[in-house]
Amino acid sequence: MGASAAADRIRIVMIDAQRAFAQAFARCAAMTPDLEIVVTATSLEEGERALAVQQPHVVLVDLQGAVEDVIRLRESLAVRPGETRGAVLTTSLTDRLLDHAIDAGVSCVLKTEPLDVILEGIRRIHAGQTYYSPSLESRLIFDGPHDRPKLHSRRRLEKFTPKQLAVLKAVARGEKVKEVAKNLRMSPKSVEAHKYRIMTRLDIHDRVELCLYAVREGLIQP
Repeated sequence: MGASAAADRIRIVMIDAQRAFAQAFARCAAMTPDLEIVVTATSLEEGERALAVQQPHVVLVDLQGAVEDVIRLRESLAVRPGETRGAVLTTSLTDRLLDHAIDAGVSCVLKTEPLDVILEGIRRIHAGQTYYSPSLESRLIFDGPHDRPKLHSRRRLEKFTPKQLAVLKAVARGEKVKEVAKNLRMSPKSVEAHKYRIMTRLDIHDRVELCLYAVREGLIQP
């Protein structure tokens, strides 16, 4: 391969605790004319050291459910404005983690997508777009071409009043109706009415499901 062709390739640093996947993906990239995996690392610390010596166009990180990694990735890339773009490349994303990634301006690509979809996503990220895998887009609402998307679930929450959100959190924490009524200075009848409207709007049928929803949305701590 000539120097010009090599220079045109998208240089990628891949940070992935699943070494087998990283190696397999690197082999696929080696057969793709416009991509090059320059470093594979198994931890953020190792990957950040690679960022200091390499000049990648894109860094891919498997977060494995750690919200803090999204923020840390953003901070790592902040020292290289306009040069390196970051993305999550992972198996699955909860709504809570996806919401944090959106807030951080980090693109999200799922390993479960077909290879050609993943590669196209990397190319679009390199081109400066904030990219979300097609299966993630189905969970998002795009208000405008220049606005960050919102989760469908977040849009539902925005329709709740502060009082309804307070009831949701309290019930999800396992508080009894009388306890919620006392703490929020409401009648038990009003608490029951709010509880019914909340669960109907969310299409949730019991407290366990409501608790899981509240944890997933970051409304209460697990």
